[in-house]
Amino acid sequence: MVTHEALATLELAADHKARRGDGHHRAHRPTERIMRQSKQTRSMPDWSRPGQTTTARPITVQGGRDKWITGTEETLKLPSKAFVIGTWNERTLYACGKTQELTQELKRYRWDVIGLSEVRWTGFGETILVEGHKIWFSGEETTHQYGVAFLVRKRIANCIINATPISSRLISIRLAAKPHNITAIQVYTPTSDHEDDEVEKFYEDLDNSIAKVPKKDILIVQGD
Repeated sequence: MVTHEALATLELAADHKARRGDGHHRAHRPTERIMRQSKQTRSMPDWSRPGQTTTARPITVQGGRDKWITGTEETLKLPSKAFVIGTWNERTLYACGKTQELTQELKRYRWDVIGLSEVRWTGFGETILVEGHKIWFSGEETTHQYGVAFLVRKRIANCIINATPISSRLISIRLAAKPHNITAIQVYTPTSDHEDDEVEKFYEDLDNSIAKVPKKDILIVQGD
């Protein structure tokens, strides 16, 4: 398991798919058998700017687990340069101005996707930052503990096929890319002072998540 920042450098290149009216091609993969739970959207707070809310994508159900999708399966044509994915322990994003601090700090680095640990947001969903970058997150239902997320740079946000919240310690995303799609799993591992049952449940969830990754995908497991 890799825990340092700037985890991997992978070459991506992808073709444009045909776009509809507003510029987005919306489709669902029939093999995933995604079933919409509701046509309503859920509003969730952006903790970095008190009082402001953003709209989550419609929530779906797959295999008994909650899941959300990006609403697009576009494969964008990316510049012919390295794709950089890394991991970052943020300690908390549950405070005013923390997302702005994070994006300011990341200006010092070259990145496309950052896996975040200890986000401490509740629930699950997605939010758009001022810069246009997107965060998909997964946390505890009511307590501001643990929490994992993926921060995706604006220019490749539409490459995300889906994002799956697994627990407050696990989240995965899948990116459309060539020659192979990429599945990334962000983990926040329980330490040895946690109960054995909690540790075993974490590794069981991780094993199950890895087992579901398509065989041809490039798999990245990262975090701390």
